[in-house]
Amino acid sequence: MSLPSVSIRPSRSLLLGALSPTICVLSLGLTACGADDPAADGPAGSGGVGAEGGASGGNSGGSSGTKWGTGGSAGAGAGGTGGIGGNTSTGGTTSTGGTAGAGGNAGGGGAAGSGGASGGGGTGGSPEDCDFKVGSNGVLVMEAESLPLTGSWQTSSQGTASGGSYISWTGSDQFNTPGQGLMRVKLGIDQPGRYRLQWRTRIGMGSDPTEHNDTWVRFPDADSFYGVKKNGGTETRRYPKPKCNDTTFLNGIEALPSVSEATCPDGSTSDNWFKVYCSGATDWKWSTHTSDNDAHDIYAEFSSAGTYTLEFSARSAHHIIDRIVLHRESVSSSVAQDTLLSETACAGSVQPPMGDECNTTQECKAKYGNAADDCFDSLSNMSVCYCGGSPCSGGSTGTYRIGYSADGNQHDPDDWHASPMSLAVLHRANEKSRLVHFDYNNHLGDNSSSMASTHKSNITTAIQKFGFSSSVFFDDQVDLSGAVQSIANAIDASSASDRFILICAGPMEVCWRGIDAAQDAKEQYVTVVSHSNWNDTHEDTSQMSHTWTDISNDFNVQMHHINDQNGPAFKSTCSAWDWFKQTAGYGNEMYDLLCNGGAAGDASDAGMMYYVLQKQGVLNGASGTGSPTMAEVRGFFGG
Repeated sequence: MSLPSVSIRPSRSLLLGALSPTICVLSLGLTACGADDPAADGPAGSGGVGAEGGASGGNSGGSSGTKWGTGGSAGAGAGGTGGIGGNTSTGGTTSTGGTAGAGGNAGGGGAAGSGGASGGGGTGGSPEDCDFKVGSNGVLVMEAESLPLTGSWQTSSQGTASGGSYISWTGSDQFNTPGQGLMRVKLGIDQPGRYRLQWRTRIGMGSDPTEHNDTWVRFPDADSFYGVKKNGGTETRRYPKPKCNDTTFLNGIEALPSVSEATCPDGSTSDNWFKVYCSGATDWKWSTHTSDNDAHDIYAEFSSAGTYTLEFSARSAHHIIDRIVLHRESVSSSVAQDTLLSETACAGSVQPPMGDECNTTQECKAKYGNAADDCFDSLSNMSVCYCGGSPCSGGSTGTYRIGYSADGNQHDPDDWHASPMSLAVLHRANEKSRLVHFDYNNHLGDNSSSMASTHKSNITTAIQKFGFSSSVFFDDQVDLSGAVQSIANAIDASSASDRFILICAGPMEVCWRGIDAAQDAKEQYVTVVSHSNWNDTHEDTSQMSHTWTDISNDFNVQMHHINDQNGPAFKSTCSAWDWFKQTAGYGNEMYDLLCNGGAAGDASDAGMMYYVLQKQGVLNGASGTGSPTMAEVRGFFGG
């Protein structure tokens, strides 16, 4: 199958602005500012070509200062912009043709060409060695499904979740054992100060808002990490154990004019972990607290810019987390909680491709495998998948699998044409290996033997022509139990990174039976696809008593209903398919499969297979639109 092209702008280094020549050190929660100790100025780097040359030139200057330094000379690169800034404390000697940085990191200043000036100061930058960084608005944003999931953390899709997905802990409760299902995230902090952690969350089981509502959280290398409850001009603080058992430490905190009380939280804490819970979150809610019945917000302090760590681990089973933000204290919650803000992943700048390649990192993993690590600009309609900091390229490598269930043995004979067309689509996309189940003649209790025979003959022809394994094909009039067990086996083999997509191209009964025979715990990894209201509700015999609504109500599967595929391409007159006769690899045989017999030219159900492959197996929400023109389908087949 063809993939969307990716247009990439020339790489540009992250522009960092200047920090003040003084630094602020946070000690026991008290901010004190003084002059930075001057470091011995090292020579400025010799620069390089372009922005990256400027960056490397600046970084080869002096070696003292804070984690990122506060100076550095702009490199003498040929036309390069001010780079990432050096490690000198204040200033530095000039390089050939350039002037010394006047304190602060080289930011978005002038070019460092021959005789050019150094980059001007800015508001600080962000480390490159991180997973997520603080954006220019002071907010670090991550979708929970972008976290490095471990243990029994699982991703699920849901239309009202930010980005379309959320995570939940599907293992047992870990009330007294923090560190289970550990997820570790590297944070790019661009400015020293106090930051607040917030998440969008809800309970994942039952209706009691005090159950299934918490997860362990800690900042292992922050300068300080505690809960805050503000009371006018003062605040109370809650620190995790063992720090909150240190009387000397707490006395020092309580000596601060802004702090009226400092102690341990009510409820669980251990090894610097906080139990962080939500309140009243029976639906999506921004609620992030510690200390039972005495809600304190979560804060961390960083004494300098740099890379820090945030850790999550499982506590309550079925706690759901959707979106996480860390923001400067000066940023209002209304700004930080805006779900239209894009993820602030630590990746370079690109020009995304036309079209919407992804909404979440999980979608990118489904397309490109575990090499995918980000969905850049995820909330726009021009997003792109990242692999190792660059746009992913090449064919999709995700491990989703496909099942297909069709009728064709009663009523409309369109399946005679749609079934072989669906196999042709898989063949043309070079995705035959994804097909792990195909059952047909699934109209139960009322069968036309002649229709069933024609349908089977066309499918057999396509199997042989396109080289499919006959072991995954089942005639429901001959081996219904085998078909049902085949669907169940495909579901039981599924996981968060290997979903099973079941295309229901006939009445829903066989699909329902297959899901019902599978393991309940695996249902969450199944996506059921339909496009026909007739199929959704068809139950005209005693053997067919389950509908699309029953599948939705009875199982924990993702339901994905696209628009009816009766046009503009897949249901056409035979003259519109004439091009197949001259198309290499398909020819008159494929044309005959489309146009011999009743409902000639109608391959409407195949539109679902085409849609799934064009989406590369990633389906979001409850509905979608697939309306390819005949010109697009012809181009797909190379006709």
